[in-house]
Amino acid sequence: MFLDEPSAGLDPQARHAVWTLISELRSGGTTIVLTTHQMSEAETLADHVVIVDHGAVLAAGTVAGLVGDSATMTVTPAPGTDLAEACAGLQAAIGQRQGAVMGSSQVRVTPDRRLEVVGADVTALLGSITGWAQSAGVTLTSVTTGRRSLEDVFLDLTGRTLR
Repeated sequence: MFLDEPSAGLDPQARHAVWTLISELRSGGTTIVLTTHQMSEAETLADHVVIVDHGAVLAAGTVAGLVGDSATMTVTPAPGTDLAEACAGLQAAIGQRQGAVMGSSQVRVTPDRRLEVVGADVTALLGSITGWAQSAGVTLTSVTTGRRSLEDVFLDLTGRTLR
């Protein structure tokens, strides 16, 4: 079965009903090829994902294989914080603690003026973030943790700016 954007424009209840139907068909042995721009849809429904950009395959594999096991933390410094300076300071603080336990971590400023930290060990990252904020005198208004998503992978591969 070929489905092109099966839940585009649907409200959440209808979208979940469609996802349930697709899951039931797949469980019954139906092979489904699904195209979607909604990464959460692909994460929920796909056994195998192919990321295509401008007609070229950029990545292919299982969701778990593409996403990996990296954690993502979003840090919101208080208004007035110099974000470029904060980004560099936080990257340096994390770099001082890196090693076999932390692995490689990256810090970037997001378009909504937050700091995004990607790394392997949430506990170690959280310690680095709070330690840096305290020593640098930076007030944090929020810190959230999560796992990388397929959308993160898509944006890393295709870019984060509108083309």
